[in-house]
Amino acid sequence: MTLPQLRNTLVNIGPLADQDAKLRNLFLGRLDMWATDESTAEGLLDDLNRILGNVWFSSSAVHTAVFQALEDFAKEVRGIGGMTVNERLFTFGLLDEWDAASDATRKRFRAKLGAA
Repeated sequence: MTLPQLRNTLVNIGPLADQDAKLRNLFLGRLDMWATDESTAEGLLDDLNRILGNVWFSSSAVHTAVFQALEDFAKEVRGIGGMTVNERLFTFGLLDEWDAASDATRKRFRAKLGAA
């Protein structure tokens, strides 16, 4: 599961109680910040798992759906070493940003994706 697919899956989990929507938004907020922060793909996955370990959804079905989505995303993160730079950019939703990026930003993306 790519990062954009993960985000879409999380957005479409539902229907959610207000409290569950707030918890789900913790994941979405972290995903949205990732492209501009300094963390790596592995760091993002660690953060998402840490969030999951510290929240409790009111429905076990919602918790299971979030857990499964994170597990599917983790398979991509764990396989990052076998990907080309273009595959990494696609998987993490950075193709458009890469095309518009300066050399310095591209260097930061390479480091973020373990391709430095």
